[in-house]
Amino acid sequence: MILEANRIYEHDDHGRVVVLGIHDVYNSFDTDGGRGDKIETVVRFARDWDHYGPMPHGAGGEPLAEFESKTTGPIQTDPPEFADDN
Repeated sequence: MILEANRIYEHDDHGRVVVLGIHDVYNSFDTDGGRGDKIETVVRFARDWDHYGPMPHGAGGEPLAEFESKTTGPIQTDPPEFADDN
């Protein structure tokens, strides 16, 4: 499965979640050399959101493999419509 940010997935433990991002976590990173000691990849998601975006109290995260094992493909392929403050 290819995960994408700003898509809604059905999660076995949390119900509907919107993926906020997929991030690599490093133990250390050499900014000059552009490489680091990668620990894992995590998925940040929100269990609650509204028209303005994700609710802070509903934010969570899981290692990528764990998240993928608890979800199926996106149930909504169009991004949620968050308000544009510009």
